[in-house]
Amino acid sequence: TVISGLKGKIERSKRRLKEEIERSKKRIEKLKREEASIKDNLKSEIERLTREAAAIKDDLGSEKVLRRKDVRALEMGVSEYKEKISETTRRLKELEGKHAALIADSADVVKVVSERDKLKESFALITVENDDLKQENKRLFTRNAIYWFLAGSGVFFVGWIIGQISRRKKSGSFLR
Repeated sequence: TVISGLKGKIERSKRRLKEEIERSKKRIEKLKREEASIKDNLKSEIERLTREAAAIKDDLGSEKVLRRKDVRALEMGVSEYKEKISETTRRLKELEGKHAALIADSADVVKVVSERDKLKESFALITVENDDLKQENKRLFTRNAIYWFLAGSGVFFVGWIIGQISRRKKSGSFLR
């Protein structure tokens, strides 16, 4: 029963470990895809902003006088883009934090795997010891059965001899 309990624990540990590994792999892949997507979006947004900034600089250089209304609109657009960049940067940092947490969690998977391997070794040793004990128990049972059989035969034989002797005493003759 101890061994079957250990077998069950090992099997449950294996299943939980496999499930946790699969979940971790899926989370890592998802985070990698999200990270790549965000990086691509940031790159394209930065390139677009760089082009816009260059265009604005060209416009400012070619035109000496801009109307105040246009300047305010451009300033508003720049501030909007700055907000978008800060939001995207914040989101990137958040995803990097999640990614780091996921990697830290995957370190626990390594610990569980090593614990499972130790349990397998223990189980193998216990199985061998159990087999040895079963053989010893069988050998002792057989030897014990033989002793009891011999003891019973001895008691029977002694009883038979006593019965023979007591019959002869009753009949009066020992040479019968």
